[in-house]
Amino acid sequence: MTAVRRVLQLRLTGLVAVHAARAAHTALGSVAGVISATVSLAGAEVDFEGPFEAEPFAAAVRVALAPLGMGLTSVTVVQDRALPQL
Repeated sequence: MTAVRRVLQLRLTGLVAVHAARAAHTALGSVAGVISATVSLAGAEVDFEGPFEAEPFAAAVRVALAPLGMGLTSVTVVQDRALPQL
């Protein structure tokens, strides 16, 4: 059995200061399937594990970021990789 892990690049709006990037990091951690996130003022890179569907994922990210006054403009799959499970 294998687990599918993806690296996703997110383009975000509303990242205007370092504290906003930290808040976005926390919010992205609440999205199902996200196992880690790196957020900078330029956007975010997310490690995602599990079944991936772009639209439901984007909707979940938008819901998580909305209370912070941030938005999502695009999701790009940077890398797909299958990891063997023991």
